[in-house]
Amino acid sequence: MVKSINFVVLGKQDIAAEFGKKGTVTDLSLYDRKESDVIKTWVTPSGFPDKIQPLLQAINLAEFVIFHVDKLDKFTGEQIIALDTLKKTQGILSHTFDVDESKLNFMIKGTVVEKYLKVEQDKL
Repeated sequence: MVKSINFVVLGKQDIAAEFGKKGTVTDLSLYDRKESDVIKTWVTPSGFPDKIQPLLQAINLAEFVIFHVDKLDKFTGEQIIALDTLKKTQGILSHTFDVDESKLNFMIKGTVVEKYLKVEQDKL
């Protein structure tokens, strides 16, 4: 039996291309790859930040979150709030060298994102 695992990629979304082959693109972009008996799908909210719906849809589809922060702005804040509101507790958090880690930690304090596994960007 083939299993399926779905991820949402937030923040710097172009990293999704490294994970799988690009498929459907609308308000959501899908990337997928099959490994043995597991189909892995990465979803990015390509219609965000123009529209909030793609962000919420992408998060709802996912079992796991990959949140790669490349800047601290209102859109990063909206993603943190969405993840917390939708209670996405399983995820990985990474950031580029441009991001002040102490400010990021302040932004995620008290949210589900605070408990995400933190990894260096080259380990994604």
